[in-house]
Formats: sequence, C-alpha cells, structure tokens
Amino acid sequence: MNQELFWDEHMILKSFTDGLLSSGCINLTEDRMIPLAGTVDFGGLEMVDDETRNWSFLKVPSLKKQNPDTRDLILAKAGRILNEEKRVEFLRQFSVRGLLNAYDSGKIHLSLEAQCRVRDWCCWVMIQAELFRNPESGDLIAYLYSRDINKQKKNEQIMNVILDRSADYVAIINIRTKKVVFQYLSDEILKAAPHWKYKSEIDFEKDMYQALSAFLQEDEARLVQSRTSLACILKELEEKPVYTATFVMHLPDSMLRKQVQYYWIDELREEILAVQTDITVAYEKERQNERIRREAVTDPLTGLPNRRGLRSELDQIEARCKKTGSPLTVAMGDIDFFKKINDSYGHEAGDAVLVRVAGMMLAFMDGRGIVSRTGGEEFFFAFPGIHLAEAKALLEGFREKISRELIPFDGSEIRITMTFGAAAFDQKGTLHDVIQAADMKLYYGKEHGRNQVQG
Repeated sequence: MNQELFWDEHMILKSFTDGLLSSGCINLTEDRMIPLAGTVDFGGLEMVDDETRNWSFLKVPSLKKQNPDTRDLILAKAGRILNEEKRVEFLRQFSVRGLLNAYDSGKIHLSLEAQCRVRDWCCWVMIQAELFRNPESGDLIAYLYSRDINKQKKNEQIMNVILDRSADYVAIINIRTKKVVFQYLSDEILKAAPHWKYKSEIDFEKDMYQALSAFLQEDEARLVQSRTSLACILKELEEKPVYTATFVMHLPDSMLRKQVQYYWIDELREEILAVQTDITVAYEKERQNERIRREAVTDPLTGLPNRRGLRSELDQIEARCKKTGSPLTVAMGDIDFFKKINDSYGHEAGDAVLVRVAGMMLAFMDGRGIVSRTGGEEFFFAFPGIHLAEAKALLEGFREKISRELIPFDGSEIRITMTFGAAAFDQKGTLHDVIQAADMKLYYGKEHGRNQVQG
C-alpha cells in the first residue's frame, strides 16, 4: 500500500470530529513525527520556546525518552492547558511512553477534556489519540487531534444548573451586544413576573434592573444596579473566576434572599452565564448556626466571652507571645460583697450591676486585650504586650473609676468596689500557672481589705 495514500485515508478521522482544532501523527515505534499533507496546525501552536520548555519541571519520566520533534509537539500542547492537574495528566497520557503503555494495556483510543488557550482565546478542548499498526511496516502509529467542545460544555453547564433545581433564573449575556441570548425562568419567577415568559430582545442592564426594582427597596435598588452592571461584572471577573452578588426581594407575603453568580461560559463568543438561586433557607440556617456558635462562647447576660470563648482566645495569645517573646499579664477581678447586693436589692439588681460593670470593662479593655466573665461576679483579663507594672497601673485606674460609679436601680443608686489580682506570664511556664498565680493574688487582696490591686 502506498504510504502517502495510507495516511490520507486516516485523515478521514477529521470527518468524525466537529470543530477540529489540530491534528498530528507520531510513529511511536521510531519515535518521530510523520508529516501529513494538508493537516491543520496543532491548535495554532508554535514550536516550544525556552519558556515552554520549562514545563519539564513536571518531571514526567517519559519525556526524557522522546526525540526533540515529538517532545516539542507534546510540550507545546501541554503549555496551553490552563489547569496544572490536567496538564500533568495530558503529559502522562500523550507522551510517547504513555501512548505505548496504553496500547500495551489494550487501549486504542485515548481522550482528555481540558480548558486550553488557543489563538489568544480560552475554550474547552477534547484531546484524542487513535492508536493503530501500519499494515506494511508493523510500526505503531498514533494519530492525535483536538476539537472545540465549547458549545457542548456550555450546554452541559446550563443543563446541570437547571436540572439541579436550585436555580430559579439562568441567563446567557452577550457582553458586546448587552443582550440576554438565552434565559430559563422557574415557575416561582414566572408567577412574580409573568410578562417575562414571552419577552425577547432583553437588554441585560436596562430590562433586568427594571424587573428587579419592583421587588427591591429604594436604597438596595441603587446598590443592586451598580453591583450587577456589566462594567462591575467584567471588572470582578478579571480578578476571580466567579463573581457573586446578593440581594433581598420583597414580595407581598414574604422576603427572599437571592444570590446571583456570574462567570465566563464562552470567552470566544464573549458570553457570561448568570445563575440566580434562592438562598433564603440556607441563609437563615447559617444565621441560626452562627447564633448557636456565638451563644456557646458568650455569656448571655453581659455579652462577654465565657470560659469556652476565652479558651480559644487564650490559646492564640499564648502561642503569639511564645513566638515573639512579648510580655503578657493576666488578671482576675471580683466584685466585692456581691452577695449583699443580691440580698439587699434582689437578683435583678445584681444582674443590672453585672451588665453595667461589663460595659465599663469592655470600654476599658478596648485595644488593650480581652475580658471575660468566668463565673458569678468574677472576671478575667488578659493584657498581651503589656508588662505587669503597666497592667497594674491600668487596673488601679479602673478600680478607682468603678469605686466612684453609681449604678441606678429602681430609684436607688448602688455603689460597688472591685478587687484585682495580676501576674506576669513566664515564658518557661504555662498559661495555666500564671492564671492560678493571678487567682491567688486576688484572694490575697480579698482577705486583706478588698478594693485593691495585688500583683
């Protein structure tokens, strides 16, 4: 058989590929490229330059056994694959060694989907190889080709979004014409906006905003208009693969939270996919979970961290101080004769005192460290980056302020005092040790007159 005629017959494979981007032929037995008459350029790819040659850092062993012509073809193609994991997989499958191994294992067809940059635009490509023997020489031949499957991937994406049933609106926007070229509306959206069912020639910015504005409050409408303009979307998509915007729709009998995600679905045709979903249930569930998490680490009366909330904060402070060698002072504080307040005025008065004192503590500690209610009338303070002497001076000033405070309750004014015990963190010890030391100083102060700072 005439070898040139043999290769031309195999070019019939082109007729089975829609949107052929490239083709090439390799004699795997001799490890060399076979020129094909009339073949198309391999995806518009040039032979590798020094920069592309650096893909050898992937250290695929089979590359070392390929001759320069074959290696240039494989590396040039790999250099245009955007995803690194797919790039490595391509090099493993389509290197000479990879193709030989595939044939030895009984495979005669290989394929790989990957997102590639071809002729300065990005598209999804199906890369394939057909393996067969030359009937005359017995050499193993690989016919490699790739085709554009952008349309197929785009349709898959749209159908997956719709069939997922989570989307209530899907649209494809052409950024050049600013028109919606495809849209899907759920039954819920059609009920709210029935006139959209037969609407054609939709202007994305004008018509979409008018449709939404009927369900938005005035201040939110302006924000949504700016955040969903094409200029804003395009700017965001320069920095991230997906741009997300959220807004609240106000219906006559309910309030729904919506999320819209925008991403490129076809850069060549300058089209963006917009997917709107209802996240009301998920949002409320997350708020509830966040409230539960917050309540688990917060004292419900004062709003200060409780023991559990304090623990995570202290772990971070201790690690930071040990790493930097910076000072740390901790202190324990106790409201003097708190039981008498409850006995004389009632527990509501005691609660009022705790709330007032907690507010003063938060203002006092702002920017200095953390304060926590560890139980009853007892409080814990941590002063990262502050030496013991300075912390004692700060606590002394706060003690004096507390002693002058008059807390109103039910026509009366309650005056209180506090006792504090402070200790410095020793880099050689543990935080548990210094907390115990501060606690001992507190009880020493309570046993020796109260209304003082010990340390």
